Amino acid sequence: MALVGAGQAAAQGGAPAGLNIYPSFHLKFENKGRNYLLASTVIVNVSDMTVRNLTVSQKYPDGLVPEAAPESIHEYFARPEGFRDSIDGQTYTMSTPILRKGEITSAVVVLRYDGRPSDVDIPPAHADYTAAGKNYSEDGPPLKLQLGKYSKYSGNLSDFIKRYAGIFMTFPTLSGPDWGFSSFASRVRAKTPIGMVEIDGNADEGRFSIVRGAPGETRFMLVSWKPQSRAKPATTEAEVRQIVDRQIFASSDFVIDSKDAKIEKTRVGRNDAWTLTSRWKDRIVDRLGEGPVKWYVIDDHSNSRQYVIMIAAQGRGAGPEKSATPAPDKEAELMKELEKIVSTFRPV
Repeated sequence: MALVGAGQAAAQGGAPAGLNIYPSFHLKFENKGRNYLLASTVIVNVSDMTVRNLTVSQKYPDGLVPEAAPESIHEYFARPEGFRDSIDGQTYTMSTPILRKGEITSAVVVLRYDGRPSDVDIPPAHADYTAAGKNYSEDGPPLKLQLGKYSKYSGNLSDFIKRYAGIFMTFPTLSGPDWGFSSFASRVRAKTPIGMVEIDGNADEGRFSIVRGAPGETRFMLVSWKPQSRAKPATTEAEVRQIVDRQIFASSDFVIDSKDAKIEKTRVGRNDAWTLTSRWKDRIVDRLGEGPVKWYVIDDHSNSRQYVIMIAAQGRGAGPEKSATPAPDKEAELMKELEKIVSTFRPV
């Protein structure tokens, strides 16, 4: 079988059923400015059988201290009855009674730094399960993380983005959930990340996505930029719609209705810009439902770059009942907070 990165599989007679295992580490920032990691091991059942009694364990090396992730993070996943997770010393363990064909689950844990570690070796995540009455074991890929950039960094999220992306934006210091980099920038390209999740690129060209809050109060932001010489022109409404459409791959797990979108000219900071306002819709039934989305296309002629910013909110909550219940007031509140952040945008 093909396993992401590297891996070993063994079964009691016959070939393994098939899991893809994707370990990733999302950089997050506390409101006080300190950073930490949110480790997410995504497990996908790529077989044609139902996986049962799945147990995934991951040992973390010295230099990282695992602790339980916020309970609200589990709302992103359809956790079946009987799901369990725990931490014993340096080892995190997750178990779920069933994972059907094509389904995805994720093992999530917070990692704090013990001192200021530089390079650490992450051993493979280990999975045990049964399928069609047989027992299987599989390992995910091992990883080496270079953590000095993060463990020795002193500053908040705004400082980090300014330093490594050449973009200034003010994120208000608020109580509650922390801002952090997310896999959203990969998901819109129908990819699942492996390794560190932060800014992909540099001040000349790159992209990143960040998120704050659990379903019902989630704010999303995606930022991408490239030299104007390589960017599509944004001089008409049709061109703006094409730029937005190119940001989302057809195979991603959500869609945006750009055909009936509202497109307007505006200004962001010192730059002229276009906005496209619409709604996003989750392709997965009964998960997150839908919510508002707004795109900004900014041509910064002083730096010869084009910036595309997406902000979106999920104010309904997760699950069959909540995701189908409109929440216009909550959505408006979340989008107002995001629009305020975008108003501070300035290339540096």
